[in-house]
Amino acid sequence: MEIRLIEPLGLGVLVADADPQSSSMLAKMLSIQGYKICGTLSDPRDFAEKVRALAPDVIVVNAGVFERQFLDQLEALASEERRPTLMLSAGGAPEDIKDAVATGVSAYLLVGLNGNRVRAGIDLAIANFSNVAYLRQELDEARAALEARKIIERAKGIVMRQKGLDEDSAYRLLRGRAMERGVRLAEIARMVTETEDLLA
Repeated sequence: MEIRLIEPLGLGVLVADADPQSSSMLAKMLSIQGYKICGTLSDPRDFAEKVRALAPDVIVVNAGVFERQFLDQLEALASEERRPTLMLSAGGAPEDIKDAVATGVSAYLLVGLNGNRVRAGIDLAIANFSNVAYLRQELDEARAALEARKIIERAKGIVMRQKGLDEDSAYRLLRGRAMERGVRLAEIARMVTETEDLLA
């Protein structure tokens, strides 16, 4: 999988910073780097609502003493609401970084900030977020394929038993019905298994 980074120009960033003065400085630094500031917030309780309302491309969190509250809010977001998220921190203990990543942070950057470091952190957040999203999609597709295979195997067994057919003939019969109806083989198999369950 090729991960393509997005140029910062026009990329909307939500800045979540518990300190309004720090938030203003961070927003200015990001603007100079070419990012568009689509919103700022200082109260972690407003986090989920702001993410839903603004749908930013990237979230930058400078949590300070409210780190745990911001992480709880981030973890509570639905999967479709999540965005590449960079967390800035003065800490950096391994368990804090591990905890942040587990809740949905895509990149973790220790403060000592300058524009180039923040931009590199955002690039890393986007790359990690894209990679995790791709892996999650691959896993979902693999699970769906495995489930479809199980249903098809069960439907073949039902057809073999009821029609007295061998495995290949049962498969061809199911595939033929799927083609006649213009649906996927797994859908026909699901109908067969549901009918069997209903009549059992």
